[in-house]
Amino acid sequence: MPDTVNRASSSQPGPSARIWAARDSILFSLSTLLLLGGVLAASADANALATILWTSSAGIGLAYSTVTIGLAVRRRQPSVDVIAWLALVGALLVGEPVAGAVIAVMLFTGGVLEARASVRARRELSALAARAPRVARRQSPRGIEEVPVDRVAIGDRLLVGAGEIVPVDGRLTDAGVFDESALSGEANPVDRPAGDDVRSGVVNAGSAVTMVATQSAAESTYAGVVRLVEQAQSATAPFVRLADRFAVGFVPLTLA
Repeated sequence: MPDTVNRASSSQPGPSARIWAARDSILFSLSTLLLLGGVLAASADANALATILWTSSAGIGLAYSTVTIGLAVRRRQPSVDVIAWLALVGALLVGEPVAGAVIAVMLFTGGVLEARASVRARRELSALAARAPRVARRQSPRGIEEVPVDRVAIGDRLLVGAGEIVPVDGRLTDAGVFDESALSGEANPVDRPAGDDVRSGVVNAGSAVTMVATQSAAESTYAGVVRLVEQAQSATAPFVRLADRFAVGFVPLTLA
């Protein structure tokens, strides 16, 4: 489990992630200000200034989408941004800078929402990893000893104190009461008799209990949950992959 936990902990929002999120927010704010500034200029009959402001907003969006498409091409992946790029080029070519400015704002809005969702997901994964137990109390002929959780072997007899998190999957030798909400969502504590299996990640809500490890830390339930969340966050959602794939097919319709 520590390797899984360490990977998850390292996925917390770092400086680069915050910089990218800030970049999207800055571009969104700038394009929105240019759009609104153009509206105010047009309402004051300063049409030339309005055109400059709207064209600037559209130009920023065009530059941004060009970069994102270029990065997608380098990764040999289709990108839905190609449609936004074509729409921006078309708006500028036909002399509709206000339409281009609106498209740019929409483009940056999506970027801001995606960046914020990514930062939040990384933060949640870090919190999930931080909750994972890192030590276990193992019974030995010398008494109770604390060992790193990755040194727990199948068959080891463990002591789990009141309020402690079960470090690995195991089988109870004593009856106990457990808060399993972190895994199952069950709000009420669950009574487990001796001989029942108990999963790592649940909290001992009663008095101290003993258990026998039936899985190593790396193969226990909580480590599996962390891995699944990590994989889900690193993978592209199916509908996003589908949208990117069909974006190329919509190019002729956009040109038409």
